[in-house]
Order: sequence, then C-alpha cells, then structure tokens
Amino acid sequence: MQPAPKKADALIAFGANQGDCEDALNKTVAILEKDPHILQLHCSKPVETQAVTGKVPNEDSSAQATYLNAAIRVLTTWSATELHTAMIGIEKQLGRERAERWGPRTIDLDLLLVGDLQRRQADLVVPHPRMSFRRFVLLPALDIAADMVHPESGMTLKQLVDHLDNAENRIVLTTNVPSFAQSITSEVPYEIKIVENVNQFLSVSVGAKLVVACFDESDIDAEFESFVRFASNFAGPTLRINPAHGENNARTELAAAIEAMK
Repeated sequence: MQPAPKKADALIAFGANQGDCEDALNKTVAILEKDPHILQLHCSKPVETQAVTGKVPNEDSSAQATYLNAAIRVLTTWSATELHTAMIGIEKQLGRERAERWGPRTIDLDLLLVGDLQRRQADLVVPHPRMSFRRFVLLPALDIAADMVHPESGMTLKQLVDHLDNAENRIVLTTNVPSFAQSITSEVPYEIKIVENVNQFLSVSVGAKLVVACFDESDIDAEFESFVRFASNFAGPTLRINPAHGENNARTELAAAIEAMK
C-alpha cells in the first residue's frame, strides 16, 4: 500500500491590470478547482490598488491602470515546484503579456507560501522575497489567510499588516558596503539608518518599518557572517538587495518597496 501523498497549504497571489482582469481571475480559479491535485481552494475578494513601478521619483505610476489583486489559498498534493509549474502553465494558457518588470500585465501569478517551506533557488524562491512588505499582496490575503505564518519573519500575515500600519517610517539598511548603501538612498522619503554590526542593528531596528539586507556576498568574513544571519532573520518585513546587480537596480528595488508599503 502506497503512503498517502503529502498535503501542503499554499498561498498564491493574483494580479492584473490589462484586459478583463476579473475574468482572468475567475478562469484561474476554475482551472485550479478542476485539477485533482487541488483538494481545497479559497479565493479572496479582489482588491483594486495603484500600480507599483519602482520609479524614483514615481512620476509614471498614474499612467498605469489600477490593478486587480487577489489571493488564492489551496490545499494541494503538488510540491512547490509542481505548483509553480502549473501556475506558469495557467499564465500561458490565459495569454500572459508582460513586456517589462513591474509593467502592465494581463495576468500574473506569484507563489507566496507553501506551508513553512523556505527555499532559495534560481527558478523559485519561497516565501516570495517581497511579500512581507507588499500591502497589495497582504491585504487581499487577510480575507482568507490572516493566520498563515511567514516562515522567515515568524509573523502571521495579519501581524505583518499591523506592522506596516503601526511602525515608524524608518528603514534600517544593514550592509558591509556602506558607500554603496549611501549611494542608493539619496532620494528615499523615509528616514534611513545604515548599520554595519549587530549592536547598531539592535539599537535602531525596533519599530522600523523595513529592514534592507544589502551585503556583498563575495566579501563576507567570519565577523559579518553572524550579522548577516541576524539581519536576515529580522522578525518583520525584509528586503534583500544584491549590490552586484548595480545601483540602478538597488534604487528601483528600494523605491518599489516603499511604494508597496503605503
């Protein structure tokens, strides 16, 4: 007798701002409900939100149509990889069109959570690396998944939203390349605290809205290893920026995160 397949509680984000967005959401739900690997499915009420563009300053967001965002929670026998593959298939089936990063799109499905899984691979990162501070992701998810735990922060989705609502407009940027960190924060509308060790971090992280981890991984010595682990496990919204991708990418990531927190 073969053992019963494992079941996973997974959360998917839906977003679109081109074409018939509600129809695309309904078709996505219908495709998932028909699949034998999906044992249960709950879809949130859709929420309309402004586009996040990552522009600095954000001059062009008004040019994009508002997004329809929703969350889909499923109990599934698929693995994270299999579910992700199925989501890509649905996007293709429904004619996904997206010419630029954070540009307009007909459909976008993101895998947010799969139980307490933590995976960082080139083709799949779970939890989704930006979900902990994205209000447009968290708000619809509260409708069906307020109790789900973000395994990196240790906070429920409800607690993450409460944090965004109540935390000070302060960002803590943890780094081993302070010159790079300073270069990407000149146009940030929040208070920025750049810290380079655990003691500094402890003194300024309480009450901060977001922690940004910006480490040159090719130059992390033993002294910094514990700091990297400490900062990366901050119990709250966290953004990881790779300095190797350049200043323009870092500014865009930071600007988009600030937009998404509002």
